[in-house]
Amino acid sequence: MRITTKPYSHSGPADSNWLGQQLGNSSGEQTNYTVFNFISCSAYGRYSFSYPVDSPIAGLTHEASGTSYPVYPTGVQGIGYVVGIRDPNASKWMSVKPPYQQVYPAPGQGGMDMSSLGFSVQMKLIATDRLKTGSYTIPAKVVATMRAADKNYELIPGINDVRLWLNSTVVNVNASGCKVTPGSVLQTVSLPPASTSEFSGVGSSAAQSTSFSVAVDCDPDISVYATMTDATTPANTSDTLSLGRGSGADGIGLKLYKSGESTPVKFGPDSSGKNNTNQWYVGKSSTGNRNITIPFQARYVQTKPKIETGKVEASSTITFSYQ
Repeated sequence: MRITTKPYSHSGPADSNWLGQQLGNSSGEQTNYTVFNFISCSAYGRYSFSYPVDSPIAGLTHEASGTSYPVYPTGVQGIGYVVGIRDPNASKWMSVKPPYQQVYPAPGQGGMDMSSLGFSVQMKLIATDRLKTGSYTIPAKVVATMRAADKNYELIPGINDVRLWLNSTVVNVNASGCKVTPGSVLQTVSLPPASTSEFSGVGSSAAQSTSFSVAVDCDPDISVYATMTDATTPANTSDTLSLGRGSGADGIGLKLYKSGESTPVKFGPDSSGKNNTNQWYVGKSSTGNRNITIPFQARYVQTKPKIETGKVEASSTITFSYQ
């Protein structure tokens, strides 16, 4: 069996697709009632199964009509695929998932010996990462193997496995976004020295602070979002930046504030995906205002009841999302 998905064209912000979301109307569907014909065989078919060929992308699924689909890589950055399957007489789609999916009889339904078995198959292209401008050809590839078995779950002599193909399709992307200004790319921010006497307990801050800013130049009509990530502890989702390996001090951390705000920035994963943890809205570019600047302040904060004096080093990154 071969499935052809519709060509897909994207024009707009690079991160406008939710990860795990179908790309436009990029789908294809086919039904074949006689993928396996048992008339001339020694046994009838009682079961059918589908086996994926690729390994799913970790942590990413596509949800549709109550079914969760693992997403598989196409080989093109930012684009994956999912495969839905069902018996032609069944109403609910199931996902082709590891290690296999029984297709006939459908889960919860009784089966019987069949003189033939078929499949209904659908495929969708799915967003897996930021889309980059260009024209991409997704090569034809085998995405699943379909198999029939007798009442004893054994292969039937003369009935070979059937491969399910995704035919080649073209994806055209014209993605708009921003560029970080040269002065913002790599910055060293120095805070004045502080004395232990300036802190009054866990959560207290010293008076010293240092200002810095990060700026991007954008195409018009881009909604810019950002996530700060703790480079030392990337899983950190608190509002306190961890000390780096070069630090000699203990009981001290850093908080980063957007200028004019009293609530510190919370850290999140290094991802440009929409709705990333602790991602915040920065602003929207326009034809007349393509530069967006974010001013920050850095402050010391006490993190433990006892402070050990010494050198303080910490590092963070900022990831922009163009929506």
